Amino acid sequence: MNNPKIIAVIPVYGRISLLPFTIKRLLEKNKLFKVICCGNKEEDKKACLESGAEWVQIKNNPLGNKWNKGFEYAEQFDPDGILFVGSSDWISQNWIPDAWKFLENDEYQMVGKKTFLMVDINILTNKSYYCKWNGYLNKRRANEPIGIGRLISRKFLSK
Repeated sequence: MNNPKIIAVIPVYGRISLLPFTIKRLLEKNKLFKVICCGNKEEDKKACLESGAEWVQIKNNPLGNKWNKGFEYAEQFDPDGILFVGSSDWISQNWIPDAWKFLENDEYQMVGKKTFLMVDINILTNKSYYCKWNGYLNKRRANEPIGIGRLISRKFLSK
């Protein structure tokens, strides 16, 4: 499948300065089918709708309810997969095609990453700081993927 129908679900609360860039990047660079934002602040709703995302109204706590409501809302669009993304998280342009190779062959039903790179841009000092997180270090969570960028197949979602 060359163009799987992938939907990103984003629980939002603040981060108005980054949120529109995150949504537009997912739609334009990552070529996602839809972005669904879940939250309850009017300014978040406005930023999401103006950036091309769908909106689901839900209380901010607990966070898990926002994810669940977003996934339920996504069902109506019959997606091939759903992507976990935070309101200020950007995934690389090749992440979806690279991850999808594992899902389309039914080899796996969920793909994620154990590490990530981050840039922290301080607009007040005009300095940037880069760091790499190497994943969970304790034995209990050692092979667990981080949440952001996790791509889940329709097959898994159906279960």
